[in-house]
Amino acid sequence: MGITREMSKILSTSTAITTDAEISAYNYLSQSTASATYLNQTAYQPGLVLIRPTSVVNGTIGTNGTVTFSGTTSVSLNGVFSSEYSKYKILYDATLSINDGLYFRLRQNGTDSTASIYGSQVLRADGTSAAAVRYTANNVWDIDYTRNSGNQLCEIELFNPFVASQTYGFSRYTAKLLADTMQMYFVQQGLTHTANTSYDGLTLLTGTATTATGSISVYGYRL
Repeated sequence: MGITREMSKILSTSTAITTDAEISAYNYLSQSTASATYLNQTAYQPGLVLIRPTSVVNGTIGTNGTVTFSGTTSVSLNGVFSSEYSKYKILYDATLSINDGLYFRLRQNGTDSTASIYGSQVLRADGTSAAAVRYTANNVWDIDYTRNSGNQLCEIELFNPFVASQTYGFSRYTAKLLADTMQMYFVQQGLTHTANTSYDGLTLLTGTATTATGSISVYGYRL
């Protein structure tokens, strides 16, 4: 087999340049095997991958994996953290029934972690004032902190929640006071959870006598 023979075939006969047997013998990819091999090549590109929960409590899983909730005091997502990713981005937007806050907990096998081992360093700005606050022994991450915002948008980054070691991360949060169309709040936090435990889910919950309507999405970082 060689270039001379192949060129001879092209010029003098209608014989196939390379036969199926030769394709198999020399490990060439046919059209069908090439299609099967590279069909999912985009799945291997780095970036964010939207994760579909295995189940939810007080919510509905959309076709793309985003969870919506309506008029509830909490929404829980199970099976979103796994060994496949070490870093996650969580996005939620919500409207509360009254001016109040939203809280966040890690979850394992359908049960929330409620021990007082959630810590955070908070930087907050509202109107013309700003504040820095540290929490060392909460039983939730207090994502809002302001306690007086109705329409909320938040981004949370978590590192190693599925690994049996301390989980840490940060959050960025903004909200608009229900009664004031112009007044905004901004909160940024560093987060830590000191248990050396593997977690596979999360819960978003409201304060007392407050319900929330919105959506939440969990993404894994493919690095």
